[in-house]
Amino acid sequence: LVLWGMTFSASAKPGAGSETGHRTISTHSSAVTTPSPVTTPTPGPAGPNATDATIFGTTTWRLKFHPLFSGTSLNHSDWATCYPWADRPTGCTNFGHSEFQWYLPGQDRVSNGLLYLVAQRKRTIGISPTGQRLTYGCRSGMVTTFHSFQFEYGAVQVVARMPHTEGMWPALWLAASNKHFPPEIDIVEHWVRPKYRTGVFLHSVGGPRPYNYPRTANLAVGWHTFTMVWTAHQIEWLIDGKIALVVSHGIPHQSMYFIANLASFRAASKGGCNGAFLIRSVQIWRPPGAKH
Repeated sequence: LVLWGMTFSASAKPGAGSETGHRTISTHSSAVTTPSPVTTPTPGPAGPNATDATIFGTTTWRLKFHPLFSGTSLNHSDWATCYPWADRPTGCTNFGHSEFQWYLPGQDRVSNGLLYLVAQRKRTIGISPTGQRLTYGCRSGMVTTFHSFQFEYGAVQVVARMPHTEGMWPALWLAASNKHFPPEIDIVEHWVRPKYRTGVFLHSVGGPRPYNYPRTANLAVGWHTFTMVWTAHQIEWLIDGKIALVVSHGIPHQSMYFIANLASFRAASKGGCNGAFLIRSVQIWRPPGAKH
């Protein structure tokens, strides 16, 4: 079995808005010239029995996180439903940039082996950045592995389908376990608009902030594979087996955790907030000798 450029042995079944609204896009440097990738992308997602991966040639990495979206409800031993710095039963949002949704646990739904992060135009009570009661016109879903799986260096592969509705802003990313920003590794961000835009980004600590806006197929049609390989010396991004970015400077050297969320960069009153971000699988491999 093959994950883009990574060879697997099936030895045992595993357990268990607009660009100006980007987190810190205004501080990004221009797109940088990257070194040649080390991997050779080969189409074909990993199967459910794959446990080992040969990454960058010879090193065997182990599959450490591969939750199943079985049954009809989210497995909360694997997934939390809000940011760890704002996790509360009444929901949360990201106050760091322009978003119009309030995240609620009920917007994370499981059906037919898939995770649905669902956005709806529905009046929802949340709070403002100052802690005051505030009504949002949009509610949506997100999940994180903060309480269940944190890691330093790894290979992440997600098979997903983006929403169709204009104004939606789905993302797959890693945030720092110490709850400080930066660093941040954006595996993919996608802005749904008449001409959709897809980006990959690295927010490093005191260093460069490289990015790229690769051309892709329509990510709202069919299933697509988003891969990020993070080592002590390099980070490599791939979308559907094609290299999107390779970076060898400003690499984070600390524990991080995985997040998937469906934001809205357009207010519900202006036609945003509708649709679902579908996730079929999330798989994370760790290198030998990894500490986290």
